[in-house]
Amino acid sequence: MFHKLNYDKTRFYQGVPPDTFEQLCRYIKSHYKVVSLETLKEKKLNSKTRYAVITFDDGHKEIRDVAFPILKKLNLPFNINIDTEILSTREPQDFVKVYDVLNSLKTIDHFSLPSFGELNIKRMSNIEVESFFTAKLSELTRSDRRMFIDELIDITSFDRNHFSRMLTKQDLAFLHSEGIEIGSHSHTHAILSNLPKEEVEFELSHSKKILEEITGEKINVIAYPNGKKNKDVELIAKKNGYEIFLETDDQVNQLSSVKNGTEVKLKRINQYHQTLNEALFHTYGVKNKLKLWKR
Repeated sequence: MFHKLNYDKTRFYQGVPPDTFEQLCRYIKSHYKVVSLETLKEKKLNSKTRYAVITFDDGHKEIRDVAFPILKKLNLPFNINIDTEILSTREPQDFVKVYDVLNSLKTIDHFSLPSFGELNIKRMSNIEVESFFTAKLSELTRSDRRMFIDELIDITSFDRNHFSRMLTKQDLAFLHSEGIEIGSHSHTHAILSNLPKEEVEFELSHSKKILEEITGEKINVIAYPNGKKNKDVELIAKKNGYEIFLETDDQVNQLSSVKNGTEVKLKRINQYHQTLNEALFHTYGVKNKLKLWKR
């Protein structure tokens, strides 16, 4: 699972360099049969075959500009999961907005937001800072989250024109016309397990409606934002017609857990590494379930 592809030297929410991405995809192609999520749902799997699915979450512009040309050249299918609010706002989801603001600053010690008080992150590592803000946003309601971001932008004088560039409806329609599989990532990238049921219903049904209007096809893939869900979220997702459920976890999927009737549930390994060796070490070192192969 990928998000951003670029050569930017950012401290937070790093993208995978495009050359590393291409090397990794070539490696995957040489060792796996790369398939779509729909293929996993509809066709029998051979227990002697290693399968891989390449997915993207959030909807960064680099998916069309960088990933698509590489994967088309390699003739590899892939999946994109969109938090659909970005298609109308042309701005990234809230978590990415915070990382964009943080990456614009030379130094970070603490913030004092009018409605949220002191946020002391002095002496935190970059990973700890990311975790701190992710946890903070996750606990806020949608309106408070927007207030938090507006106040952060105000005190840092961040220029909204410098937000990460995201896919448009036209981009998504183009990618769909090229056979790329589209899924939902909710509407606003809210952490669904923290929401009341009526808000979960809105997040999943509204996103599905928007994507089906763009693609003209049934959308049956849901990638839970931050990989978080609970039983209520699962039930609401199924009620809305989703059949493929994507989580995030450093875990290799086994054939027995991939297909359950007509449903497919998958754990995905998040790739954010800067070199091929790092990416391979992360993937094949996962819980010691697979041995690292030498190239």
